[in-house]
Amino acid sequence: MKNLLFLFLFVTTFSFSTNQKPTATSINEVTVYVNGAQITRTAKISLPIGTTTFKFDKLSPNIQESSIQISGLKSASVLSINYGINYFSKQNKSEDIEALQSQITLLNDNIQFENDLISGYEEELKVIHDNRHIGNENQAVTLEKLQQFADYYRKRITKIKNLIHASSKKKLEFNEQITEIQKQLIEFNVDDKVQTGEITVKLNSNQVSQLNLIIKYNVDNAGWFPIYDIKADKINAPLQLAYKAHVYQSTGSDWNNVKLILSTNDPNTNNEKPEVNPKYLNFISRYSTYNSTRATKNYNYKYNPFIQTVSGIVTDESGSPIPGVNILIKGTSNGVTTDFDGKYSIRTNGGKELVYSYLGYKTESLPIHSSITNLSLQEDVSMLEEVVVVGYGTQDKRNTTGSVSSINMESKSNNYQKKEENQTTNGDIIEEGITNQRFEIKKPYTIQTNGDITVIEIDKYLISASFSYFTAPIINENVFLTAKMGDWEQYNLLPGEYQHLL
Repeated sequence: MKNLLFLFLFVTTFSFSTNQKPTATSINEVTVYVNGAQITRTAKISLPIGTTTFKFDKLSPNIQESSIQISGLKSASVLSINYGINYFSKQNKSEDIEALQSQITLLNDNIQFENDLISGYEEELKVIHDNRHIGNENQAVTLEKLQQFADYYRKRITKIKNLIHASSKKKLEFNEQITEIQKQLIEFNVDDKVQTGEITVKLNSNQVSQLNLIIKYNVDNAGWFPIYDIKADKINAPLQLAYKAHVYQSTGSDWNNVKLILSTNDPNTNNEKPEVNPKYLNFISRYSTYNSTRATKNYNYKYNPFIQTVSGIVTDESGSPIPGVNILIKGTSNGVTTDFDGKYSIRTNGGKELVYSYLGYKTESLPIHSSITNLSLQEDVSMLEEVVVVGYGTQDKRNTTGSVSSINMESKSNNYQKKEENQTTNGDIIEEGITNQRFEIKKPYTIQTNGDITVIEIDKYLISASFSYFTAPIINENVFLTAKMGDWEQYNLLPGEYQHLL
């Protein structure tokens, strides 16, 4: 008996030690890339001596497991890090969602109250109908008493039915309000049972300590893309360019009052060093062949999930429109062809890339990044049949497809790590690296996980421009005012759309 009792206590103690209570975390900072985001969470923990397991729950189900980093460990060491999906947990609800669901509960209570009233009225009607007989065989009812009973029944039945009708109307109104609230909840993508991410960390320590852990990880289903507001007050005044970011996220976890950093970097881009094949210029005779190996084009375009329709013109290298070019949504059979003027328009239908193909030209594939996409196709020439003379004398082989820039890598200067730091007109900090920019937004933002766009103004510029009027009455009766900007590369802007020109 004692052995059984000891075994029961041991099993009970073991079960309590293994069932770790989830540790609360909060999002402090989010770095939003053009495709994806890095989340920085903090957690305060009390670490005893020995090995302890901590669970951080209600995280995004879209975490890239290989990107999880944990710091702030002091003398503790990490024994293991595991990431999993909980398919039965309930996600935290925002105040707006809780308020709407409370309204539904109150309306359902009101509907139940009206149902109880209607039941009471109907029972009263039943009692009146069951006792509508007056008098008996031995006692006659006077006419006056009969009129009194009839008057009472008529008035009471009429009042009861009016009360039932009023309660029914109230029920109808309450149900309509519930339907409207449910539509709002659908907009919030509310689901009691949702997938959530969980990170389980096993730590070991030789001493008792209080730790402020910093947990970083990358997530999908988030990003930002640029939008430009261009305004012109006068033709003799500079253009006003507002550089704005449209930030979106549907990661499964709200970002509440967090510090935002917008980065032009894309962590999902292939970071392997490219091999650039040189192209040599040679004299070509009738007995030799010329193999054209074109360098890979780098458009630096990023997918924009909010583009619904893409239109534009497809031309050749000389600028002439190409009719009949096939344009397909990559991975599908949905597509269109360009008309006689090389123009096209296609619905994206959730696609991410467009593929342009035409006989005799190189096939191009572009991310859906803008609602207006013009493209120039290059001819696919495998052999030149003409003799091209480039000049007199001889010519050495030169690399004409790539360029190399040297960077001083001396340990004293460390120029390859150095970044230039300044501020935007809004007071936000700009960090310029070798290949990307980071905008540290001073104002904290709340971005809910509903896929809606949050507009953030990054910077403003005054740009000198030369204005001119253009008209072609045969084609279009309107007169167009055009603005030409020079040296725009200095602003280091990303490819994007402009909203309006005033």
